[in-house]
Amino acid sequence: MSERILIALLILAFSTAFAQTSGTSAATISGTVVDDSGSPLAGATVDYRNVPTAVREQSGHTKVTGSIVESSIVTGKDGTFSLTGLPQGVYWLCAEGTQTTHIRSCDWGFGNTKIDLTTTTSVTNAKLQVHNGVMLTFQVNDARNQIKDFTAAVG
Repeated sequence: MSERILIALLILAFSTAFAQTSGTSAATISGTVVDDSGSPLAGATVDYRNVPTAVREQSGHTKVTGSIVESSIVTGKDGTFSLTGLPQGVYWLCAEGTQTTHIRSCDWGFGNTKIDLTTTTSVTNAKLQVHNGVMLTFQVNDARNQIKDFTAAVG
């Protein structure tokens, strides 16, 4: 009987140690935000958000596992940033400059920066670029309320 308890305790200790070392490491993303000329942008804001894992259950329903991590950080005087203590996963980053003429790196087709931390715990030298330009926003009023999306009015 005591041999069974000892074996059970060894299995429990091994599985606990394995769970603590597999996939639970804190991850880091570091990099620089630059403008169109490639100059670092001090005081730029970097927004980040992970993508939780979606798992299909036996019932056919999709279940999201893991927590959503999202926040922002401001770059230093040299335009660099460092995100530490992140759970491993896939992250999307966007940068926003300090000038009114800066267009966020995620706007107008420039795209998000995808960082995959599922197989590594550190990504360095991520480069986010903020573009110069002017963004115009406007509202279209449709008398019969038929236009739900501006692209629907084209053609």
